[in-house]
Amino acid sequence: MSRTTPPPAAFDGYLTQHLARAHAAVQARLEAALAAEGVQVEHWKVLRVLADAHGHAMGEVAQSLLMHPPTLTKLVDKMIAQGLAMRSPDSADNRRVLLYATDQGLELSARLDALVQAHEDSLVHRLGAAKARQLRTLLSTLDETRGPAPG
Repeated sequence: MSRTTPPPAAFDGYLTQHLARAHAAVQARLEAALAAEGVQVEHWKVLRVLADAHGHAMGEVAQSLLMHPPTLTKLVDKMIAQGLAMRSPDSADNRRVLLYATDQGLELSARLDALVQAHEDSLVHRLGAAKARQLRTLLSTLDETRGPAPG
């Protein structure tokens, strides 16, 4: 290794690094689970938001998913081309455009939800139910946009 590239152990004492590694591991397992349906984790997240059938503005979806709006726009454009989502004018304000999941998107969302739930169950099993609850509670204290985690 060069002197400018610190060895991995250089960050082991930092909680930030442990969280980043844990996120990468969990994300990689979830990506592998969703690959069976030929989608990325972001597809599931968008469909999950749209599954309530209320219609959501792009900015609202981007904010709730912590995505940059241009990234979300590209993803939504692909999802529309695949028949998973659609845009429609807001009936209360014609200046706004809302996103909705199509029937095909809702069907995919249900299949993805089952895969994500299996992934979640696996995580809880690995940690144990009590530690999983504790971890949710601890992590929710870092998320200033939400209240305490349920359960």
